[in-house]
Amino acid sequence: MRTSHRWVLRALVLGVLALISSSSISASAAAPVGRVPWAGGSWYLNGVDYPWVHYGNDFGANSWGAYGVHDPSTRAIVDADFARMEQQGIRSARWWLFADGRAGIAYDSGGLPTGLDSYVFPDLDAALALAQKHHVYLNLVLTDVSLLYGASYANGVQMGGRPYLVNTAAGRQALVDRVFTPVFDRYGQNPQILSYEVMNEPEWAISEDHAVNGNATQPASLANFQSFVRQVAGAVHGKTHSYVTVGGAASRWAAQWKGLGLDYYSVHFYDWMHPWPDVDVYDSGCSALNLDRPVVIGEYPPGSSVASFRQYLDNWLAGGCSGAWAWSFKGVDSAGAPDPSVMTAWNAAHSAITAIGSPAPPPTPTPAPPPPPPPSPAPGPGPGPGPSTGGPPPEVRFDFQDGSRNGWQVNWGVGIAIRNALTPHDADERALLIRLAPTAGWPAVDVQTGLEGLAPGKTVVYKLWAPSGAKVTVTPYATDQGWQEHFVNQSTLQPGWNTITWRVPQQEGIRAIGLQFNDGAAWGGRLYLDEVAW
Repeated sequence: MRTSHRWVLRALVLGVLALISSSSISASAAAPVGRVPWAGGSWYLNGVDYPWVHYGNDFGANSWGAYGVHDPSTRAIVDADFARMEQQGIRSARWWLFADGRAGIAYDSGGLPTGLDSYVFPDLDAALALAQKHHVYLNLVLTDVSLLYGASYANGVQMGGRPYLVNTAAGRQALVDRVFTPVFDRYGQNPQILSYEVMNEPEWAISEDHAVNGNATQPASLANFQSFVRQVAGAVHGKTHSYVTVGGAASRWAAQWKGLGLDYYSVHFYDWMHPWPDVDVYDSGCSALNLDRPVVIGEYPPGSSVASFRQYLDNWLAGGCSGAWAWSFKGVDSAGAPDPSVMTAWNAAHSAITAIGSPAPPPTPTPAPPPPPPPSPAPGPGPGPGPSTGGPPPEVRFDFQDGSRNGWQVNWGVGIAIRNALTPHDADERALLIRLAPTAGWPAVDVQTGLEGLAPGKTVVYKLWAPSGAKVTVTPYATDQGWQEHFVNQSTLQPGWNTITWRVPQQEGIRAIGLQFNDGAAWGGRLYLDEVAW
């Protein structure tokens, strides 16, 4: 979304929210949890919002000119951008098609669409050829919410001012039949079009959502917009093999799009949402939305006061999302652009699930957890152990009260993300939040600094909080001078705080200590590590 809309709009809505404190992906689709089937595989859609070269003018013409993707200069820009995406391992991108209706659409004297202009197809042909060349799969955003805002004019071009295209049956029918359907007919079998998005952030112009932007002087009713979504979804499924979604402004409204024929849900996240539980999908995770289709984060900032770009990437995967598109690849506003080196490294490490269209890698054995040692006493709720006979009580070395991770990091495995967070039991207590995705595996965290006073034979204590029903066991370990892990007793977890006591094995030096999560049941959920002591 344009800078002038996005950041002013966020400030306006924050006050409102404070007061209001046929080719479908079925819920039982034969794909791994959190994956979207496409191009012969099931994928995690880690990508970017492109989202335009020239807002509203990439496809079609108006009195300003015809400089969409068919134009050599624009085509060269897109070619270079898509080449950079390919280099970074980006296989999916979100690109806006008709935006606020300023270009590409012919209207009659009453303002109803009569069809497409002569440049839309050449522009789309060029865009899809470049997407194929660089192995990029597109989510084409049909319209922007600014289509429903009050009209503005510049040099003979009307921008927005067309709420009747959603508010009236005649408007909806004309838009679907005369504008969208010709596109669906022509490109229905094109494999580069992963999905169509009905509208970007429509909630800012829907009365019942109680967050109407001041520019939306004739907001739509929810019933009218839901009818619009049904019509578009029906046309997409009837004419194409692509999916269909809505670019939801925030997770609090996601459920209102259920039952309308969407194939996946898309919700957006920005810093201003972080204090508000009903829109803070960063903390809640996509799985907690309890929707009946996959959930993709359609927009999020590539690094902010909430998290770094790398933390965002890890968090969306661990939180059960089916993909995430960073806003924005070209840095079209103050949110900035994602770090290419971070994106490249992350996609390379997760290519088995992000490289859409690539042949499946040869199967490799799943690393087995270390053999279970003799059982140890089950940990239970409560503080750390009392003083041991003949020695002082253990000293807390990592308590996470400074708001950082205290040097702890993900050591191996996918489907795991960590960050500093408040603990569930005490609003003033902080800990290391460990979020596991519902993916079978044995991920681990470790720390390689602050290990003064630690030696073989030393007793180490972890406090670990687990929710009721956690189907995961944990195995502490120490890493020796040669970077070899030495595992100790595997422990089960009880609801609440668990005290896990273990002794550093006899080994040559200590490079790190850590904790492996044995999640063979693909449980998924949150754990909190606190008061690491020895």
